[in-house]
Amino acid sequence: MGQQLQDGTGRGYLQQVDQRNRAYVDALTRTYPFLKALDGQHFSWQTQQLSVSSSGGTKKLVMFVNYTEAEKKLALLRLTIGWNGGSTNRNRSCLVSYQVGLTAPDTNISAIIGVNTNVSSPNLVSSTSYKWDGVGTGMTGHTESPAGDFSVNMAMPGWTDNVLDGTYIFGPNTTFGVFVTPEEDGLFSFSASAILIDNDIDGVG
Repeated sequence: MGQQLQDGTGRGYLQQVDQRNRAYVDALTRTYPFLKALDGQHFSWQTQQLSVSSSGGTKKLVMFVNYTEAEKKLALLRLTIGWNGGSTNRNRSCLVSYQVGLTAPDTNISAIIGVNTNVSSPNLVSSTSYKWDGVGTGMTGHTESPAGDFSVNMAMPGWTDNVLDGTYIFGPNTTFGVFVTPEEDGLFSFSASAILIDNDIDGVG
């Protein structure tokens, strides 16, 4: 005799089957990032809107994050770029690059925090983070890592989403920078969202 299945209500009822021998199933699916948000382990860093210049044709550092959490890893979910297409015909592109391993800037900086996306959670994320303060042409005083670029994207007018799904993971004291090289002067914004991964709870090494 096969095992009898109960309906999961805790009242001892057997699982129901319809006239076509199909079992009644009620499943609730929640994404992993959503569960992390419920736990207060989902964070976002944002530059807000910046006026960036094409002067010099060189890339300009507009965001820097040094992730300093000791016990948890940081998994990037999404990098979102906002670009207005330049100051004339709104059809110019903006080259955006991401770099890991650069040193912190010390000039033209404004401190930012990693905002918990669960506004009812008191949890904070340990990081030293800056955005460009609008002075000059970008944050300065940093040293780049020539081998550190992991993605380059040409952002067209509007919003550009780079969906990483948590596959790019930072350990403690990993630095992350965002550089822009606009084809023309324009308005730029950027946000990075990430979740914290606990080695013990989440079963990762």
